Amino acid sequence: MKKKTYVFFLSVIASTLLITGESAAKNDCTELSKSSKPVELLLVTGGHPYEPSEFFAMFSALPGVHYQHVLMYEGKPLAFPPGTLGKYDVVLFYDQEPKEITPEWRSLFEAGRGIVFLHHALASFPDSPEYQAIVGGRYTEPSERNPDPPYSSYHLNERQHFTIIDRSHPITCAIADFDMLDEAYDALEIDPGSHILMKSDFPKLTPATAWISSYRQKRVVYIQPGHGSVFLPADHGPSSYQNESFKKLLERAIFWAAGRI
Repeated sequence: MKKKTYVFFLSVIASTLLITGESAAKNDCTELSKSSKPVELLLVTGGHPYEPSEFFAMFSALPGVHYQHVLMYEGKPLAFPPGTLGKYDVVLFYDQEPKEITPEWRSLFEAGRGIVFLHHALASFPDSPEYQAIVGGRYTEPSERNPDPPYSSYHLNERQHFTIIDRSHPITCAIADFDMLDEAYDALEIDPGSHILMKSDFPKLTPATAWISSYRQKRVVYIQPGHGSVFLPADHGPSSYQNESFKKLLERAIFWAAGRI
């Protein structure tokens, strides 16, 4: 009887510690500070279709974020924001560039304290091994560097369930699992040093859909969903740009890359 009581007592303690630990993890999730100086964000687009009004509306609605925009074509800027480019807390790349990293693109990369790569940006500069090292992975297509299959693949308009893998990380600690209609990627190359934050239930070889890494002392985040409403029917309903969980994920990624959380 004493032995059973002792085992029961230990199990109660273990359960209490587990619950306390989970509660502490939730309580440790840093809230975003919207009262301090805004996060200065540079958005870089080009080389891939997207719906601009919905895309920019998403960033305009983020409190505590002030953005500027650069439009790129084949690794070179077509349009700058008014005035000269400065230094930014975060540069977010939503572009898809050919061949190898250009000096113009690199200057934008160097302008950011932290970096966020979104959706099709994973497929930029297919002939550049350095680009894969920067992002922490890559979407493989036929190129001089990669002339033979296997190649990565994309799957339009897939309804997916996204599961948070690391619930203790500042980006994902405040986000519950969620469902969303968006384009899925498969057969990606993900570097071993990349830390996976989220996955999708879409049946594929590489379920990871968000990860973090670092490059030259910069915080780097990659988020795979973010296709938006391009190629969706007119009555499609909310896209990723209107999904509250996705917007929260993106917002926290920006603040983390900026060193604010």
